Amino acid sequence: MKWLIKLKLFALALLGLLATIATAALYWRNQGKAAQKAVDAAREAEVNAQAAQETIHAHEVRNEVQAENAKLPGAPAQAVATADPATAAGKLRDGGWVRD
Repeated sequence: MKWLIKLKLFALALLGLLATIATAALYWRNQGKAAQKAVDAAREAEVNAQAAQETIHAHEVRNEVQAENAKLPGAPAQAVATADPATAAGKLRDGGWVRD
């Protein structure tokens, strides 16, 4: 009869030990997940900041190009057939053949 009580106490102690190990494992797993989430959040914030900087840079370049294009002189429209050979429209002609 005493061995049955000892067996029950041993089983309870073993179950308590397993429960403690499982609790510790779950605790450290959750701590690791929280740490990884913090690292992921920092990395994502860095990527978002870099993307925002690239977008701002692209807009700045576009505005600069548009400003430079606005400074270019406008050329009057020309018919290719009557264009001066030194102009771009004149270079479209090839031996009398006119491209419309």
